Amino acid sequence: MKKIFIIIKILFILFLIQPGFIFAQNRDEPIDIIIALDKSNSMVEEIEAVKKYINTEIIDNFLQKDDFLLIITFYGKTIIPVSTFIKGEKHKNEIKRKISRIKANGDYTDIGNVLDRLSKEVKKQTKRKRKKSLLLITDGKHDPPHTSKYFSKDGAFSHEYLKATTETQKKGWKIIVLGIGTNSAKELAYELSANYKKTSKKPTTKELAKIIPDLAGAIKIKGKTKFSSINENGQAFLYIPLVTKMYQEPQEIIIDAIKLETDSFSQKNLLSNSFETQVPAQGKIKLNIPISFKDKPAPGKYNCTLTFTFSSIESFAPRLEMQLRINTFFQKYSLIILIIILIVIGLILLKIFVIDKIISFKLIVEEHPLKKGKDTFNIRKGKYLYLNEDNDMFSISNKRTTKSIARLVVLNALLRMFITKKDRFPYAKDIQKNILGSTIIIQTETGEKCHVKFVNRKTVHGKA
Repeated sequence: MKKIFIIIKILFILFLIQPGFIFAQNRDEPIDIIIALDKSNSMVEEIEAVKKYINTEIIDNFLQKDDFLLIITFYGKTIIPVSTFIKGEKHKNEIKRKISRIKANGDYTDIGNVLDRLSKEVKKQTKRKRKKSLLLITDGKHDPPHTSKYFSKDGAFSHEYLKATTETQKKGWKIIVLGIGTNSAKELAYELSANYKKTSKKPTTKELAKIIPDLAGAIKIKGKTKFSSINENGQAFLYIPLVTKMYQEPQEIIIDAIKLETDSFSQKNLLSNSFETQVPAQGKIKLNIPISFKDKPAPGKYNCTLTFTFSSIESFAPRLEMQLRINTFFQKYSLIILIIILIVIGLILLKIFVIDKIISFKLIVEEHPLKKGKDTFNIRKGKYLYLNEDNDMFSISNKRTTKSIARLVVLNALLRMFITKKDRFPYAKDIQKNILGSTIIIQTETGEKCHVKFVNRKTVHGKA
């Protein structure tokens, strides 16, 4: 009996985790859901599976109390059969009965008109600051009546039609376009920057549950996207900052292709291989996508459009407008060049303002040589040194004492001497303005005449 209970428990768990089954209780906050459902004649074979999917997967398994649900059905006109806050299970059953009564019996398919209606409804819902999702289900066959401003003879999307799409995606909604058995809705998804999914020609409820992304969770580009510099082999990185919200677990992202288009050139795919990564259930991540250019573009600035092709269920915006900048050699290495220039300027300024105003010299007294290491001195402009003599011994200090006989100073890059005790310099008239390299006869206290020489250290090192 115990074994049977365990088996039943395992089977129940497996049932709960099958694709498409979502616990409404897993969400901590209510959300707003808008479903735009094509009920034109061209949807007659597919609408039953779609209605069953909405009733079971969305209303039964996903929506919870206080969620807001708005359903817009459209053909040549638009109708709103459901616009309500979810009150409970009994209320859900009433909503499902309304959905079951929807029939694919409308003439024409005016997608431009429904987008106008969606834009108005989105503005109403924007006042509530909570997560919002829009699911647009259509076979994509744009066939408006002659009276519609979106009518065109060839059925092409007009400029006004495409303009209407941009308003909705700017509101921060998660937008999913479900193309029923056709690629016709792909352009619509592209213009809406929506997550696009395509079904088989005759989709089942199970197929819809499998391919439609999580209605609550969202992956958005948030921050600055940019290209790294391109190396000589045409390789670079594309940096895309993403933020994820309201998923129950980490999500897989698979990018199969990135198409690049500019006014000057284009490339079908910047990827050498599919890029696969995992994003957190809630948080931030920066994608570093390795890309390569077949031919390295010429230097300059390019306004480019990137179109992404995803094979994962979840995705971010399929289209991205950004700038590609290819630097010249000097622009590429401008920072290094600038640093070198600054270093050179710094050395020049150091030489002008510091080095050239510091004189390093050696004091040589022929009769009484100074000890090695005690005979070299530095003097800076604006500072004084004093030549001292005591008992036939000479020294230099930076303070004047009773033994000081002369003051040394730097003037105009010259080493000058100003005598403080004239009786010690019997040949004072012969002393040069620049005493570097000259020998001066100095009489000591004992009457001895000594030959004192001030030698530029550069000269000394040069001889060495």
